[in-house]
Amino acid sequence: MEKDDLIDQLLMIARIGLSLALLMIVMVAGLVLSKKLIPDLNPFLVLVAAIGTAVASFISFPKVAKRQRVTAAPPSKFAREDFRVAEKMVPIELEKLGISIDSVHFSGMPGLNLVERDATWARWQTDEGDIVFLRFIPEPIQNPVPLSDTSGVRQQYKDMVAQQGAAMIDLDIVSYSGIPCMEMISKTRMEHHGMAYAASATLMWRDFSFNIAFHSQERGVTGLRDAIVADKFLAKYESMEEFDAAFHDRSSNPAAAQRNRSDDECYDVDFPDHPLSRCRQFLRDLRTLIVIMPEVRNASPCQM
Repeated sequence: MEKDDLIDQLLMIARIGLSLALLMIVMVAGLVLSKKLIPDLNPFLVLVAAIGTAVASFISFPKVAKRQRVTAAPPSKFAREDFRVAEKMVPIELEKLGISIDSVHFSGMPGLNLVERDATWARWQTDEGDIVFLRFIPEPIQNPVPLSDTSGVRQQYKDMVAQQGAAMIDLDIVSYSGIPCMEMISKTRMEHHGMAYAASATLMWRDFSFNIAFHSQERGVTGLRDAIVADKFLAKYESMEEFDAAFHDRSSNPAAAQRNRSDDECYDVDFPDHPLSRCRQFLRDLRTLIVIMPEVRNASPCQM
C-alpha cells in the first residue's frame, strides 16, 4: 500500500470517529442543558443540531488536513516530473567514499535562495524568479550513444525532447575541470502563451552523475525576440517557403516547439534579459564557479 493511500485511510477513520464523538457530545450536552435552561425545548431540535455539527466536521476535516499537507511544501511550477525523480537510496559503496549531494556545489554563485533540499535533490530560486536544480543521481547513466559521438548524442536528444513536446536548442559535450559534462538547452511552450527555457549540465562518472538545471520563462510581452529576428529574415527571402526553410529547424514531432534562428547565440547580445540569454549566461557562470570535491574528482570516470 502506498504511503499516501494509508494516510488517506487513516484520515477517513479519524473523520468518522470525530464525527461520531461530536454527535454524542452535542446530543448529551444539548439534552442536559435544555432540561435545565429551556424545559420546553423539543428534543428533536437538539438531535438535528447534533447531526448538523457532525456532518460539518466530517466535511471540513479532510479539507483542513489536505490543505496542511499541500501547503507544507508547495511545488514549484517548474518542478515537473521530467526534472524531479523520487529520492534514491545512496549505495553504501558511494557513502564509504564520502560521495554525496555536497560533492558538487556552486555556492559562490550570487543571488541563489535555497527553497528545498534532501539527500539527492536541491532547489533554489534566483532573485529574478528563475529556478535552479541540483540532482545527485547515484546510479550509472544508460546512454546508448557514446559521448565521443557528439553528432549522434545531439540527434538522440533532439528526438527525445521532441517527443516530449520540446525543442533542443543546443547540446555540447564539454569538460568541467577534466570531468565530461553534457550541456543542453531546450525550450517548451507554456500552457497559455510564451516559452519556458531550460539549461542543464550533467557531469558523468561511471557509477553516478550530477545534474544541474536552470529554468527561466518568458514574462510580460512574449515572443518579441522571435518576431524581431524573423522580420530580419523575411526581408531576405522572396517566398514564405524559402523563409520557413531558412528560419526553422524542424524536429521529428511537428506538434512540438521548434528551434528557429532567433535561438542562435549571436542574438543574445541584443536580448540580454531574455530567458534563453540567461540560460547561456548561467552555464558560463557555472563553468567558472562550480566546485568539484576530491572524492568525486578521483572517482572512476564514465565511458566515453
